[in-house]
Amino acid sequence: MDNLGIGKPIMTKQQRDAIHIAIAPVTAAEKLKAGQHVGFTTDGRIGKEGIHIGVVDPFLKDTIQENQEFWLFLYPETITSIRHDWVHPSFAAADWFVQESRAAEVAESVLWLREFASDLRLSYEELIGAGHAYIKNGVSYCLGFNTPDRVWSDGKEFWRHFKAVTGATPGDDEDSAPFRCAC
Repeated sequence: MDNLGIGKPIMTKQQRDAIHIAIAPVTAAEKLKAGQHVGFTTDGRIGKEGIHIGVVDPFLKDTIQENQEFWLFLYPETITSIRHDWVHPSFAAADWFVQESRAAEVAESVLWLREFASDLRLSYEELIGAGHAYIKNGVSYCLGFNTPDRVWSDGKEFWRHFKAVTGATPGDDEDSAPFRCAC
């Protein structure tokens, strides 16, 4: 299926279609409204603050109360794998909901990776893609001549957070991040 551009205005002629949307049962950290953009809080619940990863069930008619469970609709094109049992960078494993403390660790790792990506002048998605490409093909991502020093000093830390978010590791090669300079 072609990219429909869900979440963006339609810019070309389109016809009716159907889509899959990844959803997850989550717990509210505060009062939330249908369609509100939300993300994980430090305690593993879902709230308005933090990095937004989706929206509160847009079909709800009533406000969600603190500690109430609801469906989180994840943003389009953020799922890294799908077979009705999906994978999303903000969810560490299929059993994340059983381990509430794990959600806080994942949220911390997502924040660390976003800051690291910003320091490298990459998007979060490019950073995650670089890690997966390195694991799959052994290909290092070229950062050019202005590579920050933290790339070389934070390699193990990068893989620790990458594993917390994606569940993937580079095997025995966890000493340096999957980057190179001066391509």
